[in-house]
Amino acid sequence: MEEQVDARITRQIILDRDYPPALWFLLDEWVLRRPIGGPKVMREQLDHLAAMACHQNVKVQIVPHNAPCTISLTSGFALAELPDAPTTVSIESSGAGEVSAEHELVSLMWDTYDRIRAEALRPGQSLEMIKEARDQWKSKA
Repeated sequence: MEEQVDARITRQIILDRDYPPALWFLLDEWVLRRPIGGPKVMREQLDHLAAMACHQNVKVQIVPHNAPCTISLTSGFALAELPDAPTTVSIESSGAGEVSAEHELVSLMWDTYDRIRAEALRPGQSLEMIKEARDQWKSKA
């Protein structure tokens, strides 16, 4: 567990270096509302998310709960583009995970990403929603 925490902290340092990576996140609104860990944990998590969303190289977009988009509700995924490597996708579901650079799968996941993003709020609107949710968790303490 300690190794995992150390690895996570090390990864966050990357965001503060001179040339940090560009990161785009699409999050379902229920991430802000579902009480995981209780009000204090939710407040702390949303404070951190809001702080990360203020980085110039980080974009966070919330997909509202009433968006008609249902694609990819069963798994999460990440796309990684590096200058000296093929684009790679990592797909995680409750029972398994897969990492692939296979062109057909990467293309399918880019399409999925684009379709979800079309339903998402703009970054500024998303940040406001994150802050509102955080404030609601403060009142539940």
